[in-house]
Parts: sequence; structure tokens; C-alpha cells
Amino acid sequence: SDAASCDALIDGWIETQERRHAARVAARDADANRTKTQTNANDPSDDLLFFLHVPRSAGRTFHFCYLKYAFPPNERCDKSYDELRVNVENPGCRMLGTHDDHTLVERLRRQPRMVTMLRDPVERFLSAYEFAVEVSARSFGDETTVAKNRVATRDVWPWEHCVRRIDEDLRAFKRRTKAANFTKPSGGADCYDNSIYTPLRDFVDLDIAHDDLHNGQFMQLLGLTSQADATLQPDYRAVRGCLKPGGEDANTAKMLAFAEKRLRDEMDATVVHERLDDALRFSSAALELPMAGPAYDGNKEAGDGRVGELKTAVASAKRGARAGENVAGFTFKFLKVTDKQLANDAWREKYEKALAAQLARYVGVGATDVRLLPPLAADGTEERPRPRRPPPGKRTGANGTVANKPPPPRSALQVALVKYPSSSSSTATSANASGGGATAGDKLRELFAMFDENPADVSSTIVNASDGFGQYGALTAHAWATTDMRETNGSGRNSLTGDVTVTVTQRRPVKSALTLGSRFRKCESENRAKYARQKRRAFEKLAPHVDGVFDPFRKSDRARIPAETLARVRAHNFLDVRLWEYATRLFEERMEERREEVEREILPPKPP
Repeated sequence: SDAASCDALIDGWIETQERRHAARVAARDADANRTKTQTNANDPSDDLLFFLHVPRSAGRTFHFCYLKYAFPPNERCDKSYDELRVNVENPGCRMLGTHDDHTLVERLRRQPRMVTMLRDPVERFLSAYEFAVEVSARSFGDETTVAKNRVATRDVWPWEHCVRRIDEDLRAFKRRTKAANFTKPSGGADCYDNSIYTPLRDFVDLDIAHDDLHNGQFMQLLGLTSQADATLQPDYRAVRGCLKPGGEDANTAKMLAFAEKRLRDEMDATVVHERLDDALRFSSAALELPMAGPAYDGNKEAGDGRVGELKTAVASAKRGARAGENVAGFTFKFLKVTDKQLANDAWREKYEKALAAQLARYVGVGATDVRLLPPLAADGTEERPRPRRPPPGKRTGANGTVANKPPPPRSALQVALVKYPSSSSSTATSANASGGGATAGDKLRELFAMFDENPADVSSTIVNASDGFGQYGALTAHAWATTDMRETNGSGRNSLTGDVTVTVTQRRPVKSALTLGSRFRKCESENRAKYARQKRRAFEKLAPHVDGVFDPFRKSDRARIPAETLARVRAHNFLDVRLWEYATRLFEERMEERREEVEREILPPKPP
């Protein structure tokens, strides 16, 4: 019978989840128990924090104004909202936040620290509807392109489906505006029920609403969303089919109990949207990210994550060097040098020749001993298109992805390589060196120290604003590396560099003058103003086609939503309602358990 099939399916699913979690915890504990000589004590992936970001739960504020600033730029994982850009075997970073569901965690070898934020399901659904309309209105229903290193909202789940559904409405409306008999709708019309886009009462029952929004918090926590990794959750649709409305049958009750257990036992911090300030203070205590601690400014620039490419380049140059030569290298960029300039071969050749001559003069080596590599790709040296999720109805391949993304853009980041005599092979100083009796190795060590301790002096020291370099702005280095004459064949072998030992150093992160709590408040205020501007500009696109001012989705507008529509939303979200209610109780209990710690976490008041 169907009931018997569901019994076996649900019991087996829960057993598999518990077994996988136990294996991840065992791997984490085993790694923690090893001595430092057996593990890399500096490996940041040993302490990965994963933010399971539920859409429309204030997660963007929590992530980008709080978690982001709690970690140095080089410890933040690459942006992965549209596609995962993290090696699940060895993340190599300490903080990751995405809209992925729990199947991402199941792909990890070790159990990460985890935090999530839940929200009242009815409020979350209304917010999702409003956001889908706003994003579509920004381009009047047309597809858009974004700048490099930015993520397009239409490429992010669940907006890849929800926004494109509204896109269809707005394109149809745009066609109607060109008709001779077109009558402008009233700007004062109900923003939840008008002829411009799908009314809320109809949107509630669309397939995309059921697939991606209703009970989305529950499905995301359990790894059962429409974007679930099919290799890990091959039966996710069947499991979802066993969940009965109302939640009173035995199998649905089992799944609810398991979801509550995951919040209680697997999450290091479970917080709720309705208590955002308290959620931040609690998270600071639970995750050991103190409000009075440092905030780290800066984005994750390409140089911060390019150690692999630098190691490979330096090791390759070393293998091609003459006997008695060492190799040093560093990733760098000029503030005002653009991608467009570097894409111009004639311009770049002249620029690189001049810079190589300046660097050779400073270090005290020949011009042919300095080599500048072409600009690195913005997201790695790999040039093949990355797989991505296509629009609905166009999925191909076993994993539901399609490789039709253009090659990654190039960045203004480059690698400089310098060959120089080793101290063991030559004690003579270079006649070209600018530092008296200093050897080339001495000058490079001096340069690398300057990169880290006095970066403002680098440009004036190396290029002296000569040969027109003053127009390129400050030169900054992000990582630097050296080789030595020892070859290794065993425990010292580096998988990236073959038989060459490469020592790499990264620039130390820059701490903000603000504490984490103050930086959050500043970011929160800036983002509130930014999103208000975005919303206003989005609906200005519709202004010429409506009669009067169209300023939708103010708080007061929600009073116009019929009680029957709200009741349907709540009924559809029966799993999320139960989960959110449990999360709220759990949050209260945990707040009380950590009351003294939380009281020590002082979040500055909001600015007037």
C-alpha cells in the first residue's frame, strides 16, 4: 500500500540521515584529536561555519552585515549563491553562506558548525512574492547581465523560478501597453491584486510556490528542496509526497520530529527573524564571534584566494631555472589598472615591459629574470564554462545543469616571477641592486616585508611614479612565495607543486576601526537605504504605464490582503508553521541557558 511504502521510505530516509551525520561528526572529532604534526594547524577548513540561509528571513543582513565582517576576507568562502565555488573535500575557508539546502552539508567530509534563521511562514511567503515582483520590475521583465564577480538574482534559487514567472507577466503587460486600446491601470490599485502581474491570490497556488516557497524552511533544513543534490537525495520527491497536509499522520509527525532534532542537536545556533537583535547577540555568544571583537573590512579580492595559482607558477618557474637559482613570486594589482587595459595586448606588453624593468632594477637582477604572467581569470585559471542551473524547462543532463556560461572574465590581478641567485650558490651582490651591498634575496625579503607591514610604501619604492606608473594608482600584493634549493620526496611533498618546496605567505587582513557590533549597525543602515532606493527605482520603470503614482508594498498595503488568502498561505505552510513555532521556543530556551554570555554581547543601538 502507499502507506506501507511511505513507512519504509521515511524510516529508511531518517536512518540514512542519522548515519551520515554520525560519520561527519566522527571525521571532525578524529581530525580534532590528531596532533599538530599530523594535521595542518593552519588549515581553515577545520573550523568551517555554514550559514544555511533561508530566503526572505533577514538572512542577507545576517550574512553580509554580520557574519561576513566577523571573518577576514581571505577566510571567507567564495560567493556560492548561484553555484557552489567551494571544494567540498577541503573547503579551504572558514565561513560559507548559501541558499543551498542540507544536501550541501551531506557532501562535506566533516560536520561543520552551523547556524540558521527562521521566520514566520506567512510573512516570509508575502515577502518572497513582493521581492519577486520587485526584482522583475527592475528590468521590466527582461533578462539582465551583471558585472563580473557579481551574482545575478535570476540565477539564485528560488528566484530563478519565481522572478521569471513574474517576468512573463511583465512582458505580457509591456505588449499590452503598445496596443491602441490600452488603458492604464490605476497607480493606486491593490498591489496584491491588479492586472500588471499575477495576483497574490493566484500566486499562492502556483506550482512554483509549492515547489520552492511553501514549507521551504522545512525542506531546506532537511535537504528536500527542488534544488536538492539528486545523488544524495534520489527519492526527495517521493519523501515529499509522503508528507500529508495538517501534519497529523505518523510519517509526517516523524519528519517533523526529525527536523526539530536537527535544529536542536545539529545547529550550533538556531535563531529567528522576529528577534533579530537578540539573534545577533545570541549568535555572537554561541559562535564565539564577539560584538566587541574586530570587524574585518574589504571584500574577498582575487588575490586573497589565489594561493594555488601562485604556488603552481612559482614551482613551474623553479623547475625551469638554472642550477643555483631560486624563484620568488607574488600576486599583485594596481588600483587603477582595468580589465579593459589588460585585455589590450599592445598596451599590456608596453606596461609589463616597463614594470619588469623597474622590478629588476629594484631587486638587482637582469630584466630577463623578471616575468609577468597574463592576468588571472576572475574566478581561477580554469577557462571552461562552469555548469549552472538553467531556467525552468531547459534543464539537461543527469544532474539538471547545463554548461552554457561564458568563460570567466579576467581580473586585473597578475603574477610576477623573479629568478635570483641563491645564497648558497653565490655570495656576490648584484651590481644593479638599489640597496648597496644587499643581495637580490635580501631585496626580495625587504620587499615582502613591505607588502605586509607598509603596503603604502610599495608603489613609491618600486616604481617611483616613473615611466607613467603614477597614473595607475597604488600597487598592492596579496600573496607572495619563494622556493629554496631543497628537493623533497615524502611528507614534505606539496601536491600543487610537485617536487619543489614553495613557502607562501598571504597579506594579513585589515581590521576595521569599528567593532563587529558597530560595523553591523553601519552596514544595516547603509543597506536599508540602498534597498529603499532599489525598490523606488524598480517601480519607476512601470510609472509611464500606470495612471498616478505606483508605490507598492508598503507595510500598510498588507492590510488589504483578504483573510482567506492569508489562511490559505498558512495552511499550505503547515510544516513551516510547526517548525518556526518550535524554533521560537528553542531560541527562547537557549537564550535563557546562555543568559549571562548573551548579556555581555552589547549591540549598539540603531542610529536615529
